[in-house]
Amino acid sequence: MKKYVAFCVDTVRFALLIMVIAAEFLCSQPSDAAEIGLSMQDVFFTTPDSMNIAGSWIIPEAAAAKKTTKVPVVLLLHDYGLNRRDWSIFIPDLVQHGYGVLAIDLRGHGQSRREEATAPPTPEDVLKNGVGDLQAALNWLKSQKQADIKHVALIGAGIGGDLAFLGRSTFPKSVKVAVVISPSYSTVTEGAPLGNQTDAVLFCVSSKSKDGLSMMAAETLANFTKDPKKTIVYNSAAYGLAMFYKHPEIKQEILEWIAILKTKK
Repeated sequence: MKKYVAFCVDTVRFALLIMVIAAEFLCSQPSDAAEIGLSMQDVFFTTPDSMNIAGSWIIPEAAAAKKTTKVPVVLLLHDYGLNRRDWSIFIPDLVQHGYGVLAIDLRGHGQSRREEATAPPTPEDVLKNGVGDLQAALNWLKSQKQADIKHVALIGAGIGGDLAFLGRSTFPKSVKVAVVISPSYSTVTEGAPLGNQTDAVLFCVSSKSKDGLSMMAAETLANFTKDPKKTIVYNSAAYGLAMFYKHPEIKQEILEWIAILKTKK
């Protein structure tokens, strides 16, 4: 019963946070900006290795009303130690631009953590097994009539960025474009299939984050990425989702990049 109550409180808090951020976003726009309508539901699915993954499925309210309308999808992947709620800073922008959003809790995080777990998985474990989380998410999206499963973008920060890079090369038929924010060097040394080049990746990184290791990782991964690709370097030490607060212009850069979903076959 306590777990159920905690789940309900967490869900209500997230919904309220989305509404507040959407309201703030609207207030910052010109007066003729269209009102943002959000339709949100919490969802659960299982990975190939029997991990239960929690997520939030958010689509434009107008699309929800027309059940035959398919929308391109953005799959959001948070950093290590965070959860899907932290993406509330960017979700309203994505929905306003017509995307369906699936934000998930990576294994061992948020509501994707097993009750019997005494400690979260290591970053190495998340990177090693996280592709299974992506596979489960993509399989779940296939069951959604309004999700255009052939036009999916992966956006990740930190270890989520590492997984976004891996996901673009692992699931190229569904994942058409990726955004990698503040990648770790673990992607290069442990996870990245550098022999299997991919493309359509935007790298966003700060020059001083992680003592320059994050920028080094982004540059290395970019060298193994075919065109189209782009690397944006910000002059600060901001890392991961903190970049949305330090460099708010990152939102527009990402939106322009993933717009390829609406034109790519």
